[in-house]
Amino acid sequence: MATRVQPSVKVLGASFSQEANPFTAAVELTPMPMLITNPRLPDNPIIFANEAFQNLTGYEADEIIGKNCRFLQGPGTDPKHVEIIHSALEAEQSVEIDILNYKKSGEPFWNRLHISPVKTENGELHHFVSSQLDVTLELGKLVELEKERETLSIEKQRSSDQLQYIVEVANVGFWTRDYTTGEISCSAEYRRIFGLTPDEPVNYDKIIDMVMLEDRITLIQRSEESFATGKSFRVEYRITNRLGQVRWVETRAKALLGKSPALLGIVIDVTERKKAEADKALVTREISHRFKNSMAMVQSIANQTLRNATDPQTANELFSERLRALSQAQDMLLREDWTGTTISQICETALAPFNSTFGHRIRTSGPELVVSDRVTVSLSLGLYELATNAVKYGALSNENGTVQFSWDVLERQGERKFHMRWVEDGGPAVERPTRRGFGQRLLYSVLTGELRAKCDINFAPDGLVIDVLAPMTADVFPQLDSLSDTQAEPV
Repeated sequence: MATRVQPSVKVLGASFSQEANPFTAAVELTPMPMLITNPRLPDNPIIFANEAFQNLTGYEADEIIGKNCRFLQGPGTDPKHVEIIHSALEAEQSVEIDILNYKKSGEPFWNRLHISPVKTENGELHHFVSSQLDVTLELGKLVELEKERETLSIEKQRSSDQLQYIVEVANVGFWTRDYTTGEISCSAEYRRIFGLTPDEPVNYDKIIDMVMLEDRITLIQRSEESFATGKSFRVEYRITNRLGQVRWVETRAKALLGKSPALLGIVIDVTERKKAEADKALVTREISHRFKNSMAMVQSIANQTLRNATDPQTANELFSERLRALSQAQDMLLREDWTGTTISQICETALAPFNSTFGHRIRTSGPELVVSDRVTVSLSLGLYELATNAVKYGALSNENGTVQFSWDVLERQGERKFHMRWVEDGGPAVERPTRRGFGQRLLYSVLTGELRAKCDINFAPDGLVIDVLAPMTADVFPQLDSLSDTQAEPV
């Protein structure tokens, strides 16, 4: 990947390779299509594109580098969407939007685009980092649902024979309400939806009593407006039918005015469609949430690395290592369907790079405890940083030192507490650092922000000792309710 793109980078100037090289690691390591652009150059050109982006769009690196991102736009791209992106870039703000783009083959696709600015320590705009997500299938399903509604509307206008066919095979109920008496004549499907028996008399009061109070006024108002104007209407509402079932119902009706005014309409059970729309909205929000969290973590790591590194090469190496640790943590969550991970799995993944050399000197122990997805990522990065520091400065920097990481559940005054301990022993004499490094800041964020823990960090002469005591809550420990009493050690 880097071999193919580097010649194009050189054309854009040496400053990219010297200043932004850490971001190369970001786009190389993530499986998500990503770009980096340089707003300091004319027309904000693309200066790096990862292989995932090339696979998504079909363009080769030399066809991408140096161009503005608008080369993906085409005849169907909405100018309003383009203007939203332009305004955000001008204001140096993040933006997320679904925009219609085109692949090299001419195939259109819906692109969930997220762009974030990366600034220097003094607040100057340095680069824009953007990620892409093909959501064509997701949006296509919503379009299909709308097409289904349009099809039903067309069917309503057809002949009585076609309407009868819909009534019989398409689960559409037919009904007529006499405006004067309130009596309702209806089909078998109508009776099924409302839980009525085949021979049961039906009237307006009986039906309106099944409609939930929150939706009842709207249905009554739309019906009366139709009688007053003769116009058709469409309304969706919830009912609790005679069988006690809660259903979503769609009604389309039109008043027939004259000597015997009546309301003629159809009714459709749309419960499954409503559920599908709610599930799709939930998935969309979840994707967006996880996407933003990942981008925020990458941006935070980039800012911390650039701020504290002594030279570009060191920054590149640190950034690559931290991105690799982040990628491994997210791989764990993907295997567990983002439901959380055991601390044993976190240790195995975070400490894997050190096991080949220091495996016999790193010991971990504790019960099988599952922690939430956010704690999984942060704790994994924190352990990786602590182990890295132990190799550089602590117990693993000589031939005899050891590291012990343990966790358990304690019972204190009738409440369960989570206890975690990192102990280094046999290393060189430890001195308290003048400032916190990335690992300590990250660990503090996990402990105080997400675990709501009390933390004691002791720079003892024999080695670093970290003691953590935190309350056990369901948002951090998803399987708390299933935790047996035997797993809690009284104190």
